Amino acid sequence: MKKIFLITLAAIAVLGFMLTGCGSGVEYDKTLVEETTTTIIDHFNNDDMQAVYDMMDEGMHGYTEVEDLEAAWLAPHAELGNFVRINGISIHTEDGYVLVVVSVKYDISSVEFQIAYSDTMEITGLYFK
Repeated sequence: MKKIFLITLAAIAVLGFMLTGCGSGVEYDKTLVEETTTTIIDHFNNDDMQAVYDMMDEGMHGYTEVEDLEAAWLAPHAELGNFVRINGISIHTEDGYVLVVVSVKYDISSVEFQIAYSDTMEITGLYFK
């Protein structure tokens, strides 16, 4: 199975992930970012899209609903197999956002999540493939 899974929400196009420019020097607590990211991955693994939605900022709420997350994740998740491990978490900052790339290994395939956080650790962008 070599399908690529994407969550294509309108908000993603305007997020700090895709903006160009120099790093902003945003300060963040690495442990908090890693713990929050792990929590989000746990929510995905448990198909708890409401919990993921609740971690999003108001801007994301304006572009997506819980049902959008379910439509983008639930069917592909069923084809990934069981969660094995998080392979790695990469963190950097850009344009006032904390940007995280996390590689997640499942029995059948792997998924790369990209998550953007505000300075209050709310999700401002979410992408996975």
